Amino acid sequence: MVVTPLIGCDGVIVALTETPTPLWFSVEIGDVKRISSYWLYDFGSAVYPLKVLPIGALLRIVGLDLVRARVVLHVFVNDAGTFPLAATKRAALNICKALDAIMWDKSGPQTMEVGSIVAWAKDPERMVGQAEADGIHSAVQRFEAVFDIDSGDAEIWAVKQIALYASRKLIDAPEEALSEDARKLVWENALSDFREAGSCLAFGRFTASGYHSLRCLESVIKQYVLTSTGKLPAHNRQNWGEYIDQLNNSGASPATVGTLRNVKDNHRNPLMHPEDVLDEREAISLFQLCGISIGELVDEMLTRGLTPAKHP
Repeated sequence: MVVTPLIGCDGVIVALTETPTPLWFSVEIGDVKRISSYWLYDFGSAVYPLKVLPIGALLRIVGLDLVRARVVLHVFVNDAGTFPLAATKRAALNICKALDAIMWDKSGPQTMEVGSIVAWAKDPERMVGQAEADGIHSAVQRFEAVFDIDSGDAEIWAVKQIALYASRKLIDAPEEALSEDARKLVWENALSDFREAGSCLAFGRFTASGYHSLRCLESVIKQYVLTSTGKLPAHNRQNWGEYIDQLNNSGASPATVGTLRNVKDNHRNPLMHPEDVLDEREAISLFQLCGISIGELVDEMLTRGLTPAKHP
């Protein structure tokens, strides 16, 4: 939650506006958060004036810098988990305390809350004293040292773009690579596997991506079998070879049957062995191949006038 003080003409905080979306990431996907690099710049630019805060400066001149720094530090300290920097947050809290000691008039609350009065509203000639400046400078220096050490252990990573796929799309909505009909009609477990395939591809888990791509395609093959024959094979006969034979005997096109046999023989069967691993190029190709094949299976069902079966 981002909290920003609304300061009236008399220097009194009359409200604290709250923004539910934190500033430091622009998209959140489950437990994955994309960090806004600009926020890091903005954070640094807000804190830096404290490092060079001059002794004897009039508070009414530097007051806006103090308020801005106090706001971004408040947001950082109260972050619920985007930045797992516990020691740094404690150091940031000490800067807040040093700021509170100079920012607020003694007649009101001594922290950033409704009713607090900025010190320069009551005394326009109020200046930054030696001890106050030293306290703020010391707190900032301590913050920088702790931040440097803490950042070495922080779980903050950068994910490179895979081919033409934006990382955000692979993590958030890889199913958009499927046709519109496929997204509407295939079983949810198939879409779930395709999403996992996209996420694994984004994070460089290429063999896992291929595994989920094939699981997704297998679910759609089963859906086509159920749609065209009215039932699935007995449990002990549920395998790609049986599915393809049943499709071949129930009106599937030779092109579809040939594509599925190729995927089974050259991709699915080898990948089931631990000796077979995929590199980036192979994982991308399989992700694309399975996505195209899924679209073709759905198109063929619709072209034949079949209504894709619901999940049993």
